[in-house]
Amino acid sequence: MPTLGYDCQVVLDGTGYFVEPGSYQMKRPKQAIPVVVRGTPPNLPPPSRPVAPSLPTEPAKTGGVPVRILDRGPNQRIWTMNLLCLNTLKRADGTAMGPIGQQLRDALHHSYEQVATLLDFLDPNGYAYRVAFTDLTERVADLRTQLLGIDYVIGVVLTEAV
Repeated sequence: MPTLGYDCQVVLDGTGYFVEPGSYQMKRPKQAIPVVVRGTPPNLPPPSRPVAPSLPTEPAKTGGVPVRILDRGPNQRIWTMNLLCLNTLKRADGTAMGPIGQQLRDALHHSYEQVATLLDFLDPNGYAYRVAFTDLTERVADLRTQLLGIDYVIGVVLTEAV
């Protein structure tokens, strides 16, 4: 089992990976839906408190129809990062890692090709999540490395399962 901080920075589907510096990003957008505001019937008093928190919008942007944005709180997390599948990776103590770039790349492709399967993901802080592997982008920085084994940088997008 990979150990965070020693031989990997993140763990996906039981395999540890190093992340390209500056590429790790976790996004958690708010879930908001537009709601048309209707007038209060004349025989009912206006509500004393709002039903849910909402944000007003400008009538000009909605064609003159009064609309409010209903804030439903944080949505699921989305991680975007580039994982290093290099042949020269070393552990924290300077020893060479067991899997080489091609093996790490193959493990990522195997995880990506699983259909309707949630994967285990351990972020750099050590928190565990169940995720869907939603996108994979493969990049080879220098094709001249194919003599010694190609070095890959794999861009991945993971979406939290809710």
